[in-house]
Amino acid sequence: MAQIAGSVRVTGLLAPSDSTDTYAVTDETYNRGGYRTVADLVARDAITTDRRNEGMLVRVASTSETYVLVGGILNSNWTLLKLSNQGVQVLAVAENATTPDPGEPTLVWSSVAGVLLVWNGTSWQSLVSDPDLLALANLNTTGFLVRTGSGTIATRLIAGTPGQIQVIDGTGLESSPSVALTDTGVVPGTFSKVTVDAQGRITSATILTAADIPTDYLNLFNENYTGGARATATGANSIALGTGAQAQSNNSLAIGEYSLSRHQGAIMRAAGRYQVSGDAQTGNYLLKGVTTSNIPRQLYLDGPAGTSPLILQDNTTWTFKITITAHRSDVNDGHAGFFIKGVIYRQSGPNTTAMQGFTNVEIISRSNPSWSINTVADSVNGCLAITVTGETGKTIRWLAHLETVEITG
Repeated sequence: MAQIAGSVRVTGLLAPSDSTDTYAVTDETYNRGGYRTVADLVARDAITTDRRNEGMLVRVASTSETYVLVGGILNSNWTLLKLSNQGVQVLAVAENATTPDPGEPTLVWSSVAGVLLVWNGTSWQSLVSDPDLLALANLNTTGFLVRTGSGTIATRLIAGTPGQIQVIDGTGLESSPSVALTDTGVVPGTFSKVTVDAQGRITSATILTAADIPTDYLNLFNENYTGGARATATGANSIALGTGAQAQSNNSLAIGEYSLSRHQGAIMRAAGRYQVSGDAQTGNYLLKGVTTSNIPRQLYLDGPAGTSPLILQDNTTWTFKITITAHRSDVNDGHAGFFIKGVIYRQSGPNTTAMQGFTNVEIISRSNPSWSINTVADSVNGCLAITVTGETGKTIRWLAHLETVEITG
């Protein structure tokens, strides 16, 4: 037999001097290949080339892991070994699965193919044959799983539309996804005019103005303002229409150029003026009252319990026509109607209020002859006073419609 080159001949076994000796014959540090233990990965990679063989096992004490040299003896060939929990097979993490040598693992993980391979005696076969499971094993992204086809699995995430829907943790990686509407910038409140986007969200909100109402949709009235003094309505629930029209009293209506309503519930109409508003106009007034005796009672603009008479302005003349209706309300056996016409004026101060000549009273019809009406110039209050007389023990309602033609100045 030929001598092995570079070797030292040993013709017997290496052994201690006695079978009871406890010291070692050799040190694993100086062996080639085989098995040894090192402190850490730095010590593993520091093993010299002359002391390495493919298949060599090294246990790293710092990590309690065992590595094997697979496919070469370079540091890049160190491969982590894992023992199965049954202790029957050795699971190797190998970058390239080649034909196993006797004693090598027959079950390996291919990081290239991303599957478990088993040696069937002639070739490596995938341990998993289901294409969907293979696709699942190869999945390396996070999110919700979606099977898009045979052997094809993808991940999806829940995403919102910018500026509309906000999604928190759409992958579900940290917690269950949550969805919320994004802030549109509209301040919470009550609005009469809003703008809505295609998703039905309010994107702006303001208060409706007259300019926002198209004339094509609202034809209850029409206005063509071309200049001049604005109409003003300062009385509660009053309306002023026309250049310079003024509705100063509650529930009154001033119509026409420089018309002026001074009395509650009055409807005044003008078509211009001499010098000031209301110095040339017509008026319509309603006065009410109730009698339960034969004592004369004055009618007022603010009703049976009221105190508002028809006061004239200084330097004013009215031509008036009054239509009065009387109706008994406690039982249905009394009715009457009257006309009164006359002229009243006031110069300077209430005590100058007087009738011009006589008033013309016309009894249209009455069921009770004692029912009567009268008008006087009240020089204490400076007003036109309308009085009515009924009967004792009878409740009679009185309504007077006063029409005037008024000049002031």
